[in-house]
Amino acid sequence: MSTFSGLNIVVQGLFTQQRAIDVTGHNIANVNTPGFARQRAVMETTMPMEVMGGRGMLGTGVEVQHIERIRNTFLDVKFWGENTVLGEWNAKSQMLSEIEMVFNEPSDTGLNSVLSEFLNNLHELVKDPGSTDVRTLVRETAITFTNTLNYMDKQFKKIQTDSNFEIETKVNDINSYARQISELNQQIMRYELDGSNANDLRDRRDLLIDEISKIADVKVFEDADGRFRLNVGGRLMVNHNDYNQLTVVARTVDKNPDVDVPGLYDIQWDDGMPFGTKSGELKGLLDVRDGDGSPGSYKGVPYYMRELNRFAKGFADAFNAIHTTAYDLADDGYAEPGGDKIYFFTSDGTMDSYAPGPPRVQNPMADITAANITISKEIFNDINSISFAGSFDTIPGDATKGQELADLRYTKVFPSYGTPEDYVKSLVSALGVDGQEAVRMKDNQDMLVAQTVTLRTSIAGVSIDEEMTNMIKFQHTYNASARMITTMDEMIEVVVNKMGLVGR
Repeated sequence: MSTFSGLNIVVQGLFTQQRAIDVTGHNIANVNTPGFARQRAVMETTMPMEVMGGRGMLGTGVEVQHIERIRNTFLDVKFWGENTVLGEWNAKSQMLSEIEMVFNEPSDTGLNSVLSEFLNNLHELVKDPGSTDVRTLVRETAITFTNTLNYMDKQFKKIQTDSNFEIETKVNDINSYARQISELNQQIMRYELDGSNANDLRDRRDLLIDEISKIADVKVFEDADGRFRLNVGGRLMVNHNDYNQLTVVARTVDKNPDVDVPGLYDIQWDDGMPFGTKSGELKGLLDVRDGDGSPGSYKGVPYYMRELNRFAKGFADAFNAIHTTAYDLADDGYAEPGGDKIYFFTSDGTMDSYAPGPPRVQNPMADITAANITISKEIFNDINSISFAGSFDTIPGDATKGQELADLRYTKVFPSYGTPEDYVKSLVSALGVDGQEAVRMKDNQDMLVAQTVTLRTSIAGVSIDEEMTNMIKFQHTYNASARMITTMDEMIEVVVNKMGLVGR
């Protein structure tokens, strides 16, 4: 055995402890780095030597076998699954909150308040059908009512447009992450050819998967050769060095043509196959943007737009059915039975309610919706066109038909909901239930994700106290190895300089 074997052992010990301290410093430096998993220098004894004579083996020291990344794969997979669900409900809760702001209930400017004010003024006009002031109030509050419906429709369309843009942004994000993962795969494969661990590069890749998992459901696979695959939405997106892309395509045929903003996006793979995801932000955005409340469909913007259209049409039709059979205060000489044929609400404020007679014939109009409802040309131009009398002969004091109009407040205009005000309250209540469900699910997922993150951090996170303890431990070992070198040096000096000098 070489005289210098002991010196080799302690020198190798110095280098090993130095490497361990380097790893500790790396951990401390990255304590606040997102996605970083702490690392550990795995030490192993070097190959021992056979003692001369064949009796036992003599140790030859220690070396760093590899630098290990401390990470739990099960917790990573669990986090990705929970994070996907959180992304979905977070998107839904945000968008439903925007819908609630459109209804703005309860408030003094909400639809129900505006409707109530209009109906209150109708009751006041019944008391004094000839009052110019009250007639003006009826017209102005009717304009406010129709403007409110118009505004709500525009806001719903804006929510659809905004969500459409956000969908495009999320798709671009996924594509960017996929490209970065494929590049990291190449780097990892290159750096690990000699058996090393590209720990920091793997951390970056896992952080990108964390980001994708918020947007859509993911699955990862890595074979024994280190080839990495990523599935997004149930389909292969990254195949080690190669990756597929998603694209958004404007619809040529609207899914909900009666309410949808034209040109909403569908998501496709670059080969034209449709993209689908079980959860994530994209699913939340698509559900609320496209959901019409039909069986198996979420109650999203199209559902509430249709309900608002149904309310606008139902209320306007019921109101017009009475108003067109009543007589106004204008002295037009028209005394035929059946009323003056004047629409109160219409889908086109520039059209005439009727073709001149006698007999008067009502002009047809398009179906009234929240988007197009307005007061008629006649009502807008002349408050005397508000028709309250049941007979031409009883003008101006008669309010027979006016009473019927005011009593619509108590009439079951909508068979499934009741009165107009009940309809609005029911719609707002349904929205409130949906919004509360989304918030509750989001809060529950927040707790599950937080719990998973805590478990994940307890394993992969850097503890300053633990790293300081390791630093002191490695420092003392380094100092002891250095002291051993001094000792070995003194021993060798005795052999070289002092042996054979006795008796001289």
